[in-house]
Amino acid sequence: MPISRGDAADPTRRRVARWAHAGLLAVCGTLLACGSASPTAPEPITVPLTPGLQLLTLTGFVFSVDPAFPPCTPAGQPRGGTSVATVVNLTANGREWVGRSASPTGNVEMRFHGTGTSSSGYTVEGTMTGFAIDLGLDGTLKDVRVTLASPSGTGAATLDGSTASPVSTFIVGRVTGTVQYSDAEGRSTCTAVQWSMQPFL
Repeated sequence: MPISRGDAADPTRRRVARWAHAGLLAVCGTLLACGSASPTAPEPITVPLTPGLQLLTLTGFVFSVDPAFPPCTPAGQPRGGTSVATVVNLTANGREWVGRSASPTGNVEMRFHGTGTSSSGYTVEGTMTGFAIDLGLDGTLKDVRVTLASPSGTGAATLDGSTASPVSTFIVGRVTGTVQYSDAEGRSTCTAVQWSMQPFL
C-alpha cells in the first residue's frame, strides 16, 4: 500500500513500521535456521557381547523363496558349497564391536553397533569386508573361500542382525553386497547371505 506524505511524517507510524520489519526479519531468520538443520543420528546402543574368539559362519542359499535371501548364481558352484566357517577375534571399541580374522587364512573385518533393543534382544548394523577360507570346523575339509564387498565391489558389504535374546551372545542376520564363494573349480555370486556369530570355545 503506498505511503502518503502525511503517513511518512507521523512518528508513531514510523515506529510501528520499523517493529514490523524487524519482526519479519526475525521470523525469516528462524525459518532459515530450522530449514538448514540436519537430523541428529541416534546414539549407538551398547550390545553386551563377549570379547575374544568367535565362530563366524557365512551361508549363501542355492534355492530360496525368501526375497531377503535371493539364490546365489550360478547354482551348483562352487562344488564345495556356499558356506564358510571361520574364526574372528572380537574386541570392543567404545560402543562398537570389531571382529578381525584370527587365522592367517583370512582377513575379514567386521564392525557393528547396536541400533535398538526389545524384549526379544538387540538389533545391530554395520559392515563386513575381506575374505576367509573355510576352516573345516564341521569335520569336512573343503577349499572354499568367501569374499565380501559392496555392490560395486570397491567397499564393504553391509550387515544387520539381532541377538537371540537380551542375554544371548548368539547373533544371526544378513550381509548384503557382492558376496562370492569360490574354489578351484568354480565361483558363485550372492547379493545377500546369512551370517551368524557365537563364542568359539
